[in-house]
Amino acid sequence: MLQAAIASRERVFICVDAFDEALPEYRLDFLDALREISQESPSVHIFFTGRHFVCSEVERYFPGVQVISVNPTTDDIKRYLTIKLDNDTEPDAMDDRLKGEILRIIPETISEIFLLVSLSIETILGEITISKRRKNLQEMTKQQNVWDVYTATLERIKAQKGSKSRLAMDAPMWISHSERPLEPEELCEALGVELETDDLDIDNVPSIRAIVACSLGLVTIDSSSPRVRLVHFTLQEYLHANPTLFQNTHSMMAEVCLTYLNFQYIRELPPTRDWAPWVTPFLDYALCCWGTHTKKESTESVIPLALRLPDAFDDHISSKLLILHLEYLRIRRLDEEGSPKGFTGLHGASYFGVKEIMVTLLQIKEWDTNATDLGGNTILGWAARQGNEGVVMMLLNQGVINPDMADNYGRPTLGWVAGSNEVVQHMLLERHNSNPPNMRSW
Repeated sequence: MLQAAIASRERVFICVDAFDEALPEYRLDFLDALREISQESPSVHIFFTGRHFVCSEVERYFPGVQVISVNPTTDDIKRYLTIKLDNDTEPDAMDDRLKGEILRIIPETISEIFLLVSLSIETILGEITISKRRKNLQEMTKQQNVWDVYTATLERIKAQKGSKSRLAMDAPMWISHSERPLEPEELCEALGVELETDDLDIDNVPSIRAIVACSLGLVTIDSSSPRVRLVHFTLQEYLHANPTLFQNTHSMMAEVCLTYLNFQYIRELPPTRDWAPWVTPFLDYALCCWGTHTKKESTESVIPLALRLPDAFDDHISSKLLILHLEYLRIRRLDEEGSPKGFTGLHGASYFGVKEIMVTLLQIKEWDTNATDLGGNTILGWAARQGNEGVVMMLLNQGVINPDMADNYGRPTLGWVAGSNEVVQHMLLERHNSNPPNMRSW
C-alpha cells in the first residue's frame, strides 16, 4: 500500500524516529521492507533517528548511508535549563547562587547525554529547600551514565515517606510489564486496587498527577497519545535488566486483575453490555490480560482468585467483552440478546491456557469437556487456536475429548491451527481419531 501511495510522487521522505526502540526481531524485517521500497521507488529518501548501536544494522541494508552524530551544545543545555528554572514551581527554594551553579556545573559535566540533563534538573527541582537542591546537584553530576542516574533516582523514590514510595515503584513496574500501553485512568485504578477486598474504594485511587509527581521524572504522559510511559526506552531496559527491583511481578499484576474482576460492582454489570462503562477504566485490561500474567507467573494467592471467576463466567461481563475483542468471532458467538451463552469459565481458562487452573477446574466440578459455545467450539478448540500446548496435551490425555469435532462452520480443531502452531498440529495428528484428510481443505 505504501509503495502504491508513493509511486506517483516526485519526492518522498520517510522519517523513522527512535528506530532503536523497535524490538530486535522486528528491526531487520522492517529494514528489508524499506530497502525494497527504496529500490522500487528511487525518489524515496529515508531518515532514521536512534541510538548509535543500530547504525550497523541500517548500514547493512543501506550501504553508504550518511551517519550524523547529534549532540546538544553547551548553549542548548543552558537554554533548556533556563526554561526549567523559569518554570520552577518552588521559587522560594532557589537563589541566584544556586541558579548560577546549576547553569555552570550541569553543562560542564553531563552535557553529552541530554537525557541525563533532563533527569538531573527534574531531580534537583523536585526538592523544596535550597540545601537539598544543592545536595542533589552535587550527587547527580557525579553519576557516570544513565543507569547510574536511574539507580540514584530509584533510591530517592524508595526514601519517600508514606505510600509515595510504593506508588512510585508500582507505577514503573506496571508500565514496564503491562501487556499493552496503559492509559492514565487504567494505571490509576490498577494502583488503587487493594488486595483481599470485595469492592474498589474509589477514595483510594490515586490521581495521575500524584503518580507522576511521586515517580520523580521516571514516569510521564505521552504528549502524542493518551498513554502513560516511562521517561525513556533506556529505563525499560534498565528495569528488565534488574529483575530484583520487583518481586513476583506478573503474579501480583494477575492478582490485581482478578481482584478487580471479582469486585461486587463488576459482577453486577449486565453481561450483555458491548463496552466497559467509563467508570470502570481498568476493566478492559483486567479481563484481557489476567490470564497472560497468570501464565507467565503464578503464586498460591492467584489460583483461588482465578477459580472464583469461572463459576458464573457466562453471566460475567468479562466473557462478553472478551468475545468482542476477538472481532472475527463477534457475530457467531453471541445469542439474540447479545449474550455469550455457552462460553463458560472452562472455555475462558482454555483460551488463556493456564494449565494449573484448567486442572483444578476439572477436579472440583464435573464439566462436559466436549460442550460447545454458540460458535460450536470446544475447550480443546480454544486451547488449540491460541497455541496453548500444555492445555491441549492435558485435554487429549484425558481420553474423553473428541479432537475431530467441528464448529458451526464445519471447521475442525486442526483447521484452526493449520500453518500456525506445529506442536499443536502434531499433538492432534497423533491421536488415532484425528482425520487429516477432512482437514486438509482448511
